[in-house]
Amino acid sequence: MKKIILSILCLIFLISCESDVKFNNPAFQGEKQGQMWNASNYEATISSNGNITIIGYKEFETVTLRTFTASPHTSAFGVNGTNFAEYENNAVGFFGNYSTGFNGGNGQIQITNFSEGTVSGNFKFNAVNTNVSLTDPDKINFKRGVFYKIPVSKL
Repeated sequence: MKKIILSILCLIFLISCESDVKFNNPAFQGEKQGQMWNASNYEATISSNGNITIIGYKEFETVTLRTFTASPHTSAFGVNGTNFAEYENNAVGFFGNYSTGFNGGNGQIQITNFSEGTVSGNFKFNAVNTNVSLTDPDKINFKRGVFYKIPVSKL
């Protein structure tokens, strides 16, 4: 009798186990101000001159990354107008616009793969508030940012 009960308990235990693996393919995410930030939508476009723009959207928030080429490379933000990161939040009561444009903020983007119509890489940046108000922070920080297999379209 004990063997039957033990066998039933083991069977119930094995049946109740499940695998909740979730794959983010494609994905656009990062750590914003110390909190995980996941885009619900994303897109990438490449212009006729080779600039690539990668955008992630989450409710009222938008993160835009731009660099001069889609080829694998690493570029710094905050040095010129070609490579930059922007963060925008249009939520009620928070109209923040942040950028790493000319000498504003810093960071980097690394394109690790551009193939089969998708782009992958990572990023980090400190963007400064370009629309200064009393309620918005002076800077926004993103670190450990990743974009993975974002579909690329041509402009």
